[in-house]
Amino acid sequence: KGSERLQTVWHSFLLLIVMATGCWAANRVSIAAHLDTASHTITGWVTVTWPSLEAPTDDLHFRLYANLRARERELASSSDRSDTTFTDVDTIVVGDSIVTSCATTYETDLRFPANRTYTKGDSITVRLHFVTHAGSPSRGLDRLFVSNRDYLVDGWFPMPAPRRSGEWENIQ
Repeated sequence: KGSERLQTVWHSFLLLIVMATGCWAANRVSIAAHLDTASHTITGWVTVTWPSLEAPTDDLHFRLYANLRARERELASSSDRSDTTFTDVDTIVVGDSIVTSCATTYETDLRFPANRTYTKGDSITVRLHFVTHAGSPSRGLDRLFVSNRDYLVDGWFPMPAPRRSGEWENIQ
């Protein structure tokens, strides 16, 4: 069959990575995704919950690592785009509010407002629906590509950006 089902729940994996770097992060990340081998896409939902914020926030930042070559994608014609590696996010829900239309993406940075200002200690849940396209090794990233029927997938879903002392880190 032309597709395989991926179902992954990552509860503390990202927390461990981010804690090791001393960054503020979500302690619950859940991913439900589907790999379509015919179209070379991974489609799914990422749900991130911060149960107790360390500092107030009114905006959120995620990383789209598949967009490292975003400029190449912008220059690609529609026929070339199918062989380009990138992630698109088409739905963003913060709490119960859809904030997709307010989001901005610049290369690997996805930014969007929260549905309100969250204070220290508040809980916040964000859901993102995404589609990641895997290009060939010559056009894809070193850690995200398809070659024949073999896939190497790393950095294929939107990830929460690191935050220290109430400030987002490494944001353009």
